[in-house]
Amino acid sequence: MDNLGDGANYAFFNNITYRAPKVPTLYTALSAGDAAATSPEVYGAYTHSFVLERDDVVQVVVNNLDPGRHPFHLHGHEFQALYRAPEEGGTFADANITEADFPAVPMRRDTLVVWPNGNIVLRFRANNPGVWLFHCHIEWHVTSGLIATFVEAPLDLQKTLSIPQNHLDVCAAASVPTAGNAAGNTKDLLDLTGQNTPPARLPDGFTARGIVALVFSCVTGILGVLVVGWYGLAKTEDGPSGSGYAGPPSDTAAAVVRAGDGQQKEPIMVGPCPADRVPVEPDGHRSPAARRAWNLENPVGSM
Repeated sequence: MDNLGDGANYAFFNNITYRAPKVPTLYTALSAGDAAATSPEVYGAYTHSFVLERDDVVQVVVNNLDPGRHPFHLHGHEFQALYRAPEEGGTFADANITEADFPAVPMRRDTLVVWPNGNIVLRFRANNPGVWLFHCHIEWHVTSGLIATFVEAPLDLQKTLSIPQNHLDVCAAASVPTAGNAAGNTKDLLDLTGQNTPPARLPDGFTARGIVALVFSCVTGILGVLVVGWYGLAKTEDGPSGSGYAGPPSDTAAAVVRAGDGQQKEPIMVGPCPADRVPVEPDGHRSPAARRAWNLENPVGSM
């Protein structure tokens, strides 16, 4: 898995991430003619196509270079599962496995999980002409490009299969070409100019835009530190001064808010409170806060 130029994450078989061709691969196999149909190039550089002749015995080795597990599925066949390495088992080449290590009667599956950083070995006979995908069965890995294509016995396909007219009509309505190579070229089938391609690889090192972004980030950070320092050292009327912080006058009352049980209580007046500043209720009586302040100034026993 890796990121490409658009910032999205992509998956790769043999450093190729799948990109659907302009012409469906089956239609290319049927329209390419005898000579070109057996050439993997006509199916596009990013369909990761392998052309198989009828009755070939095909062995597939999947080395998982990823820390995640992948359930690989093959269309059109139930393959023999010959070998599966344990988790962190490394590549098949490093395992020193020989034919003698394979089971005499392998189990047959159409899907097999390869463990993280492990490998699997599959084998099947190419006796089912068609265009078959081999892919991870995790859907977003499929959309990320973890797909290979087996074009099996294309010359047999040309002799035995024809595309229904209603399929061709649907493709025409959707402006999907139905003949030619992966790029839709019907004249030179090896000319793939205009084929669908994945985004470009990310360049190594810094790009011009990256350098500009780094410079602006550094300048912004330095300015931010300077502003914070200037603000903290600036003199204000109620802030630090040459003689230190000046507290409130001694003849003022400080309000202390007592909070408890998640509710705000009435303020308690602490300190001397001049009579002309004592809060008075509308009925002329002193407020509870004022009475508490008076009690603080005239404690019991001082009368």
